[in-house]
Amino acid sequence: MQIKTLEKKFKFYMLFLILGLLLYHSGVWFVQESRLDIFSSFALMPIAAFYFYAVKRYKKYIVKVQYLNLKLHYITYILVNGSFWLHALVAKLIRENFVLSSTWFGALLGMSLLWGTGLLIHTLVSIKRQGYDNVEF
Repeated sequence: MQIKTLEKKFKFYMLFLILGLLLYHSGVWFVQESRLDIFSSFALMPIAAFYFYAVKRYKKYIVKVQYLNLKLHYITYILVNGSFWLHALVAKLIRENFVLSSTWFGALLGMSLLWGTGLLIHTLVSIKRQGYDNVEF
């Protein structure tokens, strides 16, 4: 697969991820009135499944391109965590009765810190391996 084709595939990945997050946050905003619960957690699962599918599907190309898996990890981290922070900010500004509950605390700080720790480890390992990851599931 040529680099241009691979770039198109990952632009599609980013577009699908953004659309999935918009759909997810629209549902949380309108249906759940910005409340996070077990149902909103399960609604996020297709986005996680798509990430694993994309990495698994293009594994043989990802391992050949330097730092590509790390770039995918950063893009996904920024889009997912950034969307939660943006949702909380907009909800706080617009909704009068919006309170950062313990579920929001977990989504904002817990997810950012735990995933960020994994991302830091991934970054250090990628640098040690000069950008070539062994993607195994």
